[in-house]
Amino acid sequence: MYRLPNSTQCWIDKFEKQMEAIDILNMETHIIGDFNINYSPNSNNNKFSNSKWENAVLNLGFSQLIEWPTRVTKTTSSIIDHLYTTRPDLMCDVTVPNY
Repeated sequence: MYRLPNSTQCWIDKFEKQMEAIDILNMETHIIGDFNINYSPNSNNNKFSNSKWENAVLNLGFSQLIEWPTRVTKTTSSIIDHLYTTRPDLMCDVTVPNY
């Protein structure tokens, strides 16, 4: 999945509706993509830079498994590429390659 960096908040509403339709099927779900929303696993407050996205992820029962920077520049690093699953117990090894 790819989310444009300048996407409006309605993108999250549309995504959430699609995921709710899948949830009705009661199947395990895995989603991988460049979401362009920063994730900070060590944050005490919001783990995502977008609270609407964070609420959607929590409401849908997803776990975000990437915990290492996926975009690194000379001055910044961020986790904008995510791996979501409804069954984290089935994932045995999640890594981010070093370039």
